[in-house]
Amino acid sequence: MLGLVATSLPLSEPLAYWTNHAEAGRSRKKSVRRKRSRAWWRRRRAWLRRQRARREARRRRQESGQLLRRSHGSALVPKPVSPAHTIAAPKPQPLLPVPSTWSMAGAGAQGEMKFHVMANNRIAGTTAWARVTGVLPSALSVIGPRTKMLGGVPTSSLRRTVIDRMIVEGGWVINDMERQLGGRHVFIVLAQSNDAGGARLTRAFYFTELGSQLYSLATTAPIEFADQLASQSEHFVATLNERHGNSAQAAQTK
Repeated sequence: MLGLVATSLPLSEPLAYWTNHAEAGRSRKKSVRRKRSRAWWRRRRAWLRRQRARREARRRRQESGQLLRRSHGSALVPKPVSPAHTIAAPKPQPLLPVPSTWSMAGAGAQGEMKFHVMANNRIAGTTAWARVTGVLPSALSVIGPRTKMLGGVPTSSLRRTVIDRMIVEGGWVINDMERQLGGRHVFIVLAQSNDAGGARLTRAFYFTELGSQLYSLATTAPIEFADQLASQSEHFVATLNERHGNSAQAAQTK
């Protein structure tokens, strides 16, 4: 009997230690759970939804690019030129009718042209003129007699490209409209985003068709400069449309 009592005494202290340690661990876990409020979980779920939306937008862009390369892969291979024929010098491209406050900021992929918009001796906004490629009808688009088209593409698909871009850049689409600029149909999507400092920026995307090709003008400016840049952008697109219309009429009369 004395031996059993003697052997059980050393075990009582470790057993009590581990029992208290487990109870403390459970209490810490409960306290951690209590610290995460409902607002924290709402922000967490919203963050997860944004991550899923970004991944889905990235996947759609990759699939669109792959389909475009498959369908137009043969057009990327240049045809051999016979040495018996001379190659004519390329025709000079007409200059873009950019406003005097726009200065060239560089060129991007596929002929994209970027401009800085100056106001009060500082850069007040940016614009980018480029040919639209790789836009495929959305799986949810139903093309029918009343479907609005521009350059062979549903305007709903053009709006979707802007939405996908805003998701990636942390912005949001607020409206879209149709206008007649320079005698031609133009589809406009309006959006907003925030800059690195949290200031609100206005975003506008003008889609127009020139010579069976679809082009876009993307603009970015602070709220206080939005109206001025919108007026300049509409004049730019209208002038291009008028020039293209006059050239097409002159070609028909010959």
